[in-house]
Amino acid sequence: MKGDPLPAEHHVARHCRNKDLILTNGEPTGVSESAFEPKPDESDGLSANWLEFFGDDRQHNVAGVRSVTKLTVKRSHRIAILSVGVITLAGASANLRVCRR
Repeated sequence: MKGDPLPAEHHVARHCRNKDLILTNGEPTGVSESAFEPKPDESDGLSANWLEFFGDDRQHNVAGVRSVTKLTVKRSHRIAILSVGVITLAGASANLRVCRR
């Protein structure tokens, strides 16, 4: 239900533009904090997609995330996948929550 926390063992995905990526030898190896700056329409929280909503298969999950993104996806873009449990632990001092919307 809306507002319910996601399970710690689940994951969320965030669409990242080329400028958000950390590159090593031309290959993405990380994501900069700019990928997690709220977009203009995210005044009430940062938007991400719940991977396990699309099932148990990672390839299918990522395809599901790609299918619902509202952004124009370019070849140079990537999807950052983050653990809900890690976000919760890292954000404990800032009272971050990962919830259904």
